[in-house]
Amino acid sequence: MPGLPPNRGKAPPAMLPRGVVPTTIIVAVPDDHVGAVVGKAGCSINEIQQTTGVRMVISDRNDYVEGTRD
Repeated sequence: MPGLPPNRGKAPPAMLPRGVVPTTIIVAVPDDHVGAVVGKAGCSINEIQQTTGVRMVISDRNDYVEGTRD
């Protein structure tokens, strides 16, 4: 989160600092590229989450962002 220090491998804080509002951003990734984001045995997605403190959710196959087909 902007303005917060990186979360260097720690679990996300249970409570956000006062004034910080959680934000949801949807990023559409084509099915054939999801493997690169997740990585072998989930190592890439885990590293991204641990380094940044974000929570990433991969949608189910055939669960598309409105207006897309992939």
